[in-house]
Amino acid sequence: MARHMAADDQEMFRAVVEVTYRDTAPEGPEDRSGTPVEPRAFTNVLGPYRTKGAAKAAIKRADREAQWYKRYYDEATVTGRIEKATTVWEPVDG
Repeated sequence: MARHMAADDQEMFRAVVEVTYRDTAPEGPEDRSGTPVEPRAFTNVLGPYRTKGAAKAAIKRADREAQWYKRYYDEATVTGRIEKATTVWEPVDG
């Protein structure tokens, strides 16, 4: 969930880009021994945005940057999705 949401917008969107890759470069004695290297992953959360189109554009920009992982690492995958949050106003006592 976004930490800061604009109070005047009813819906907010964010872009979530997940990158998973397998680093096959040897990093130490355990990797040189033939032990499989575990996949690594990270998630970028971008936003919030006022429109779905802005979140979609953010995914495209992040996907271009993440293509680097596909070029230099084996078994790299890049996925993106858009998430929506709805601002709901409720009465508060006091």
